[in-house]
Amino acid sequence: FYKSLSRLAEGVLASDRKTILVLIAAVAVLTSFYLAKGDVLLGDAYVFQPATGILKDALSEGVPHHSFYWYGGSSHFEYYGQLYFGLAAAADFIFNNINLTIKILNWLLHIAAAVVVYLLVSELTSSKRASFIAALAYSVSYEHIARIMLHGRLTNSAIYFLVPLLILLIEKSVNGKIKTAATAAASASLTAAAIFLTNPGDGLFVLIPAAAYFGIRFVQLPQRRANIAKTAVLAGTLFLAMTSFWTVPFLLEKSAFNAGARIGELTSTGFMPELFREMVSFPGQRNISPAYYLGALQIIFAFYAAAQILKQKRGKALLALTFLAAITLILILLQSPRYMPVLVLAIAALAGTGSQLLAVKIKSAVKIATADRIFIIFAALIILDSAGSIIHPDYPDFSAEKRIIAEKIPTSAAGGFRSIDLHSDRRSFYPSLTYLATKTESV
Repeated sequence: FYKSLSRLAEGVLASDRKTILVLIAAVAVLTSFYLAKGDVLLGDAYVFQPATGILKDALSEGVPHHSFYWYGGSSHFEYYGQLYFGLAAAADFIFNNINLTIKILNWLLHIAAAVVVYLLVSELTSSKRASFIAALAYSVSYEHIARIMLHGRLTNSAIYFLVPLLILLIEKSVNGKIKTAATAAASASLTAAAIFLTNPGDGLFVLIPAAAYFGIRFVQLPQRRANIAKTAVLAGTLFLAMTSFWTVPFLLEKSAFNAGARIGELTSTGFMPELFREMVSFPGQRNISPAYYLGALQIIFAFYAAAQILKQKRGKALLALTFLAAITLILILLQSPRYMPVLVLAIAALAGTGSQLLAVKIKSAVKIATADRIFIIFAALIILDSAGSIIHPDYPDFSAEKRIIAEKIPTSAAGGFRSIDLHSDRRSFYPSLTYLATKTESV
């Protein structure tokens, strides 16, 4: 049995390319629940799916347009960007099945996110074992999965891919591994803008701790501060330019629409211990929740890594990652769970590091233990600890509701026909289902 574990690990870790291919295969299988049958309409998805459909219809007419019927009756731009919906709409020209398209897109983004986390932790630790464990932990995190599957925040599929990509680009930039400041600034600002243009609400929250990480690395590397500062100024300028149609009016006209109150709607005014309880409660909520289970084993590994990093001062980048986790956790408990993608990333990266530091201890204490055997066991335990996140029932079936709505609206009703629903508001299922069932607008 132990020899089999060793041979398995040797095969997985033979090269970076082979490790990444095994990671892709493992995550693809573990997250195949994305492809289950049913309608992707749980939680926020009930407005995201028709938003994708409306954008596809607009693109098919040749000229994209904005409709105030997006988001079931209110201005869509006020809340969400168009990047995710643009990707989904474009993909739907291939699959011509909006449910299938969204499922495949979310599945592929989840797999791609795992690869980016592997590359990030490899940059931080140069360890294939730590990188694989971190990427696996990030992929099976219940917070990562439930936020998309149960809460229906489909845009987070893109954000969970873009956040580790942004941190990876920051790390390569501050280490001088990107040749010029202009290239570093362009790549980082493009990724930051993509986050913001996916969802400016969630984007604003995840960009704050990312900027804090950049600031920590600036302080840690005095010999590179001039280059880092130059990159930061260029990146900030490019980011504002790429998001100017939102950010400029926001900055210049914030008093006209009470920006403080709108941001206040997304944040808390006090300490929220219930969020921490949800983060550590196995196996995690099975409905819409402000926070979801992060994984006990991931947290243990991450705490062990943080303790060793602070005690032994092991690497400036890992120290910055530890500070990032602490800062983000405090922001979540005091303000909003919208910072959660950054915390999930920091915990997963620290968990990968911690698993390898702990493996060294175990190896020295247990005669039959080897680094490869411990690696396989830890990977299996990470999956087992998050079993609740990778066992999902099918999506709900809304075909009956769509059929009822379609029967009530005459098929000949075209060219400006609108149904009136006096019992629903902008967050009701019915405007969304009306559009999906009949391609007519609901007010």
